[in-house]
Amino acid sequence: MCPTLWSWCSGSSRLSSTMAALPFNDAVLFPVDLRYGWDLRRRDHQTLLTKVDQQLRPRMTTIEPRCKYWSHAGTRRDPTLKDELRNNEIPMLQYIAGHVTRLLRQQRHVLIENPRSSAIWTLSPLASLLHHHGLVMHTTKMCHFSPLADGQRFEKATKLLTNIPLRRSAKPCTCRHGHVRLRGYDKEKHLTCTASAALFSHKFCLALSHDITYHLTTTTTSTPTQQRPTTTTNTVTRIDDTNTYPVDAAPGEGAEEPPDDEEEPPPRPLPPDSSHEDRLRNSNLDGVNLKHLTNLLKDIDQHL
Repeated sequence: MCPTLWSWCSGSSRLSSTMAALPFNDAVLFPVDLRYGWDLRRRDHQTLLTKVDQQLRPRMTTIEPRCKYWSHAGTRRDPTLKDELRNNEIPMLQYIAGHVTRLLRQQRHVLIENPRSSAIWTLSPLASLLHHHGLVMHTTKMCHFSPLADGQRFEKATKLLTNIPLRRSAKPCTCRHGHVRLRGYDKEKHLTCTASAALFSHKFCLALSHDITYHLTTTTTSTPTQQRPTTTTNTVTRIDDTNTYPVDAAPGEGAEEPPDDEEEPPPRPLPPDSSHEDRLRNSNLDGVNLKHLTNLLKDIDQHL
């Protein structure tokens, strides 16, 4: 069984931790982010990540590139400095675009997240993915998932480029008392308001995890060894760019919510000093070459 989720540019990794916890209890791979030692601008790190991907073949990969140099929040930055900072990220984004194309060619699933107004959708290598026939652009409003009271939320219109239907995680704004502007400093989280708004809320992670697990459990995907028909869901993209809904789950049509996944028993606990191979056996990854994967993990240990 392949891992369910691999999160790149994962930030706080809240989506991975949500997917690994109950009620989902799904296998997730290690989060990839600069804070954990992974630098997607480095060729050696790109090579290692590609090897891990081809060996373990996660069913869903989510990618959330930082929007710091591409969003409207940086418009007051010196234009020359802004162009230099963006150019420094071009090789990383080229690698991500190539990786996404490879995943789609292998009929796996992917989701890319960034603000709706981010220039990353038009001025970076990720713009080439907008014309891929297998991907659909959704727009969601993060205020819908905020734990704060109406009138105290950030709107944060966000685009989600993916090849799965988003029944629960692509939602319009339902606020009636306006939104808070993304300026200043969040004293509770000790972050700027823009950085605080970039964090996925727990409610959004639950909704996205439901969408991912529901689609993966109801869709048969093709594998290199055995070709199987792929089940697709018709979608409709609203011209006003406010949201993208599956036709069978558009708002107001009484579509049924996907059922929660059944809980699975947790894996057998292992002592802290267990070897790489013992831990891999315990993960129940059928068909994985344990010796080869153990060598990959040793390479990762040496690089990080």
